[in-house]
Amino acid sequence: MSFEHKLKSIYESNGRDATYAALHDAIAEKKIDANRDWSIRRLFEAFHGHDWMEKMQGGKPIMESPESVSLSSQAAVGIAGQFLLSIIKDAYNAQKSSVDELITTIGVSNQNLGAEVVGYVSSPSSLGEVVNEGEAFPADIVATQSVTLPSIVKWGRILNVSFEAAAGDKTSQIIKQAEMIGTTTKTSVTYHKYNVILGFLNQYIFNTNQLSTYYTAAAAGPFVNKITSFNITDYSSINQLEQTILNQVDPYNPNLPIELLDRKQVLVVPQSLYKLKTILEGEAVRGGNYAVAGNNIATYAKNPLVAGEYEVHSDIYVQKVLQSNGMSYADSANFILFGNLKKAFMYREFRPLELTILPQPSTWNITNDTLFSCRAVTMGSAGVYEPRAVCLGVVS
Repeated sequence: MSFEHKLKSIYESNGRDATYAALHDAIAEKKIDANRDWSIRRLFEAFHGHDWMEKMQGGKPIMESPESVSLSSQAAVGIAGQFLLSIIKDAYNAQKSSVDELITTIGVSNQNLGAEVVGYVSSPSSLGEVVNEGEAFPADIVATQSVTLPSIVKWGRILNVSFEAAAGDKTSQIIKQAEMIGTTTKTSVTYHKYNVILGFLNQYIFNTNQLSTYYTAAAAGPFVNKITSFNITDYSSINQLEQTILNQVDPYNPNLPIELLDRKQVLVVPQSLYKLKTILEGEAVRGGNYAVAGNNIATYAKNPLVAGEYEVHSDIYVQKVLQSNGMSYADSANFILFGNLKKAFMYREFRPLELTILPQPSTWNITNDTLFSCRAVTMGSAGVYEPRAVCLGVVS
């Protein structure tokens, strides 16, 4: 007995929920191969007979014929839709990226889709005050500084399965299209997050002032966290980034560093990964004048970069976002983003991935002769909370 007929038997004996559960278990346990063991056409044959297409040719509405399960019962349509939703979900989750390890995900606390103001904790304006006998202690109040996180946006795709597609489903074309829905939806979110993290979409609003995410020394901005003419060479390159961050100060107290670098995350493109890992994980470095001629001295020392202290991330989507914003492949080899990225960036998630089989019947189905539709949607927005916690190195 084919898997489709087994589902029909389960449906008739135990109902819709048990059928959906059996379907999900079979997919999760890899008991069926979506590309080989499944066919929407065979599913309709199981529920409506092998002559379901001939019935259509005779003008008989098979979905409402006495001998078949009606369309509104979501039997064959519901099962096919649930199967495709599982394919979409798996493809969405399989789209791996480093971006979620570089951004802090939070919920929506203001209960609306507009911009959300969150408090910014600043340091006291004075330090080291001695409290003499009988004197009052210095008092602080809750600071009024704030960061505004941007409004929620939405991404999603719809997969429409027509009568023709179901009738001709002898290959895995519909399965492949469902996978593409999941992949595209996840990639859209990934690109949005990286455009914010890399500074191509400026989402930093501090005390209601719209600012850029990155500033160079020449830009005379409120902070400096971008180094141009940067090259990934050796430990000195990493030190340059570290010192730039450690020189950042609290916006309201220039005597206090804002980031102690207790978390060191490094993001590069794939073509730089091995070079960076060699720099970070090498056992020794060589310095001094070690030319062959003359009485010269070469100095060998233990690598000053502590192995295991750095979280190294490399992502092909970073490469694609850089190139789509005009950076050449050659220049991207020396791109690097360093610091406490999880502190610097936030993703405000309103609606995690939601999968739906669109109601049947509907005006859409009638006007477009669509058998059923599956929809994937997710909502959120990425924002910048503390850009002083990171440093960007680029060629130009």
